[in-house]
Amino acid sequence: MNTGAYEVGKQIRLVVEKLVSGGDGMSRLPDGRVIFIPGALPREELLVRITENRRDFARAQVVQVLSPSPLRGEPKCPYYTLCGGCDLQHVRDEQQPVIKRQIFLDTMIRTGSIDVERLGDGFSFISGQMWEYRTRAKFHVDPRRNTVGFLGRNSSQVVDIVRCPILDPRLNHLLDSRRAHWLEHPEMPAPPKRKKRFQRPGHPSVQAVVTDDGAVTGRHTGVQTIRTEKLGEKTFSLDAEVFFQSNQRMFSRLMDTELASLQGAKAMDLFSGVGTFAAFLQDRFDTITAVERDPGCLQFAREHLDQRHVTFYEDSVEHWVQGKGAFGMDLIVVDPPRTGLPPTVIDIMLSWKPEKVLYVSCNPVTLARDLKIITGRGYSIRTLHAYDFYPQTTHMEAAALLVRDFIV
Repeated sequence: MNTGAYEVGKQIRLVVEKLVSGGDGMSRLPDGRVIFIPGALPREELLVRITENRRDFARAQVVQVLSPSPLRGEPKCPYYTLCGGCDLQHVRDEQQPVIKRQIFLDTMIRTGSIDVERLGDGFSFISGQMWEYRTRAKFHVDPRRNTVGFLGRNSSQVVDIVRCPILDPRLNHLLDSRRAHWLEHPEMPAPPKRKKRFQRPGHPSVQAVVTDDGAVTGRHTGVQTIRTEKLGEKTFSLDAEVFFQSNQRMFSRLMDTELASLQGAKAMDLFSGVGTFAAFLQDRFDTITAVERDPGCLQFAREHLDQRHVTFYEDSVEHWVQGKGAFGMDLIVVDPPRTGLPPTVIDIMLSWKPEKVLYVSCNPVTLARDLKIITGRGYSIRTLHAYDFYPQTTHMEAAALLVRDFIV
């Protein structure tokens, strides 16, 4: 294969086939290799410049859109080409759910061999508010450059942001009112729990989250009330340093859609965080086991969960499941990080033969990988829903309800 014909810097014309997971346009070089182009849309003819040339694939950047797609729109944010936060603003708002739905379907079939459309009414793509939805943010501060905002696209430099159109207005107000203070009194983030080799020191940063009384930062505590139509409402104590979903409206829809029909005697909540799922399930199950490695999360979980019915374990899920015989579970909820479920966790969890598994995911690729394993071990997908938690970006959430094959 003569990869040298497409060396870095070379410009070529091509037509985009489709978008893939991550949002890049995909096309093919004349030698048959796939080539990925950020910012490209299906069926567009482009002039591109090669930026990476490998044996199995290549990457390129758009030089000129020769024939634009009808999906293409004008980005609303003036920082779109600079900021690394969004990657889909070049798609018209009404077309983003269509594109993301197709990316999700393609990911399921390519990675998991799962034909989602066979589920019929058991599958749906659920979208919502396109702007001013995000209730969590991490603001980076660079006192030397006098900038406060977000990291640049493929860059460690801070892009100075006056207002971000996807942020909840309360976070934009916080950014405006605290900018001068953050520049004068920058705080370095806490060191990571697992330090990577050759890791560069980061910029000072501020974690912020919206609460019922406005936005708070760092370890300042507040409460956030999640209101649902079917399950009622729950109030959660939290600070900006613990993980909590960053789209309240969509999270409420997920809870209603996924939990309203679930009930039984015994449930388990793995990767439980501050206990969000357990809080809504504790009214529907007799006992709940919650496992979470972050002591800060569990501290908040104990404040708003009924400890007469919920048992807490501070441990990593991978370690905690070793040697456990948690049989008789009506439901196990898993909400793992982007890397998905470790194989050992899947093996042990399925050996317990729970009646149902609710798998909540922030990464369709690892979800598809894990669903392929689980459905090969005596479980069937009852429902699978994708949620557009993060409009203007290619990120999405999903939830799959799996049942043991003999359960009707």
